[in-house]
Amino acid sequence: MLVFVEGEAEVVLGEDRHQAQAGTWVHMPPHLPHSITAQTRLVLLLVLL
Repeated sequence: MLVFVEGEAEVVLGEDRHQAQAGTWVHMPPHLPHSITAQTRLVLLLVLL
């Protein structure tokens, strides 16, 4: 799970693109190709459960 604390970013999960900003939570299943491109200064938490 990704928790965006500050800033804005583009998140790619598989073939889906999403915009994320402070307060966004993203569920990321195991083995899914992904990328995160910061558009501003970015602070995020990666939570492994």
